Amino acid sequence: MHLVVAVCALLTLSSCSVIKETVDGAKEGFREAEALRISNSTVAQINSGHYTLALPMLEKAILLAPNNPYIQKNLGITLVAAGDPKRAINFLQKALVSLPTDSSLIQEISLAYVRMGMFEKARQELELYSAKSGDHSAAIIAHIRALREQER
Repeated sequence: MHLVVAVCALLTLSSCSVIKETVDGAKEGFREAEALRISNSTVAQINSGHYTLALPMLEKAILLAPNNPYIQKNLGITLVAAGDPKRAINFLQKALVSLPTDSSLIQEISLAYVRMGMFEKARQELELYSAKSGDHSAAIIAHIRALREQER
């Protein structure tokens, strides 16, 4: 940043603001890249069921890139598996806004509601997704049917 100030002293004010924006953009890009690196490093842990090892790393990644839908998704999946479905729903729903065709997200949201004993809400989420997306795949329909049975 000191270099930016020194260079700005030599340039016009408009040039200085362009340089500052460039530096700020580079910093943001670095944070995003570091967050993705951290998140990606947890995938093997998540897939092998070591959620308690992955969780602190994903929480660090989300602080670096709070709006990254892939990090939101990984954190949400890990929170569901680690037994914190209420907190997971927030991250999964945020990710779904950016990734609306990702059926695994809606299935994770539904699973989170199931883990909280909210079978009707889980079913409603799946039905809404199916209606909006036109996804009538066997997996979605099977989940909806299973949840209807749980409600009885």
